[in-house]
Amino acid sequence: MERNSTVKRIGLVLTEAVLLIIFVWFLNRLFMPKYVSENRDGRISREYYKEKLDTDIIFVGSSTVYSGINPIILWEDKGYTSYDRSNASQTMWTSYYMIEDAIRYNKPKLVALDVGFIKYDDDFTEEPSNRKAIDGMRLSSSKIKCIEAAKGEEERLIEYIFPVLRFHTRWKEFKLEDLIYTFKDEEVTNNGFIIDPKRTKNLPPRENGRYIHGEEVDISPKNWEYLMKIINICRENDVELFLMKVPSYSDNWSLKYDRLIDELGEEYGISYLNFDELDETIGFDYLIHSPDEGSHLNTEGAELFTYYLGDYIEENYNIPSHRGEEKYEEVWGKKSRRYKEMLALAIEKNLEEERNSK
Repeated sequence: MERNSTVKRIGLVLTEAVLLIIFVWFLNRLFMPKYVSENRDGRISREYYKEKLDTDIIFVGSSTVYSGINPIILWEDKGYTSYDRSNASQTMWTSYYMIEDAIRYNKPKLVALDVGFIKYDDDFTEEPSNRKAIDGMRLSSSKIKCIEAAKGEEERLIEYIFPVLRFHTRWKEFKLEDLIYTFKDEEVTNNGFIIDPKRTKNLPPRENGRYIHGEEVDISPKNWEYLMKIINICRENDVELFLMKVPSYSDNWSLKYDRLIDELGEEYGISYLNFDELDETIGFDYLIHSPDEGSHLNTEGAELFTYYLGDYIEENYNIPSHRGEEKYEEVWGKKSRRYKEMLALAIEKNLEEERNSK
């Protein structure tokens, strides 16, 4: 009798534990922001794990990446498979753990890293951006270390592991989509790329030309540390690394950054290219190719840049084309058709908004 009673108690405890886990999981899904109608970059990390075929290239960096590099165009033009593992205000340390996670999950052949955000200080923290990048990561040592490296002094690790502890008050701002997407997980990006067909109305004057001048700017110790960690993890895993500055009209970059990164690249045999210098060659007109006064590329500009970037990668790296491979053609053919449908809807929505604003 005692043995049966003990077994029943153990069974009851295990049942309660399982129910508690399910309940916490449900609350996490319910209260977390869904990032569907706005802030869609919050879905980039989560959607990465839907990739079942090899992802040969990952593009890593801040918002200039997910707005400026289009994996669908790269597939259509070159037959390359790729993903934008980027987020708004993504720091070098967050980018490192995105790369570490990608090498563990689906080892790429090439990491193309946008260094544009390396100009910010070691103490830079922005919780909304951290949340969008990290909450969608699968639980792993990479995620834990990323949280520790990125969180602010007042943020807690446990609130990233269990987002419900941070977002439990969101019931006040609940929308219908919060309920719909508690269980539904529809993709809203195109391999991390976010469609934006808008065109800017004007471009701001640049007092100092294209770049910040002066030798007072420098790259901080933490940025150097994580750039070196990126170099080392790629070398240790036989992953090629390409350093780049994604093109932007904004005058918030320094040629000193270029010189320092270029010197580091030469020391380790890594290519670095500042695409700002190639505006005319690529064919940019930021009044046409930017949605926000030149800070980012719009979808038209991203397509233009991606064609150029694809040619550069083809000439400098040995990335296989999956053209003619049945399983890739099937999966990426669906991605291409979906992209065209989403782009047509976005263009129509933008035209309607413009008509209503007049």
